Amino acid sequence: MEKGKILRNLEKLLNRDFEFINAGRILVVANNKNITADLINSMCFKLDIDPNKIYKADLIKIIDYIKGLESIE
Repeated sequence: MEKGKILRNLEKLLNRDFEFINAGRILVVANNKNITADLINSMCFKLDIDPNKIYKADLIKIIDYIKGLESIE
């Protein structure tokens, strides 16, 4: 259930107009205690994304990565 809520919030962020965001913005939007800065940074490094400049295409990669996770902990 939490995973669905996080994904919905990230997809809403995707619909906003921005050039790029940083990992902190994802933390605020995810609004979940299990999503930490370390987790976001780790995902970014695995996906070869700069956590300080996350573009829309990169955010799509992050959303797809989260969809593939069994659980978020």
